[in-house]
Amino acid sequence: MLFRRRLVKEDGFYSPVIAKNIPIGIRENVKYSESVVKIFPGDRFVIYTDGLVEVFNAQGELFGKNRLLTLLAESLDLTGEKISELLIKNVIAWSGKRTNESLDDDVTVIVVDVKKT
Repeated sequence: MLFRRRLVKEDGFYSPVIAKNIPIGIRENVKYSESVVKIFPGDRFVIYTDGLVEVFNAQGELFGKNRLLTLLAESLDLTGEKISELLIKNVIAWSGKRTNESLDDDVTVIVVDVKKT
């Protein structure tokens, strides 16, 4: 999944970049279509695997995309590295596991900032 931060004036917001294909690696021999997304200085793209949002807590509640979006919205000014750390720290805390314990699924977060010129 991919979220894009757009900076409009000094306010920012995140919105999903919708893919029309199934995730890579789910099936063999799949033909994927391409799409073009215009990027602008100040944009941020947050790319992550489903393991980030499909984590359950002890009560059986899903971490989910809404919590992810809330965290992203509350941390617009953080660097990409700090965003990644924040997301993973929150997901681990949500799961109730210790930082040295493995989650049930892989978690990958990539944050790409488009430099301002």
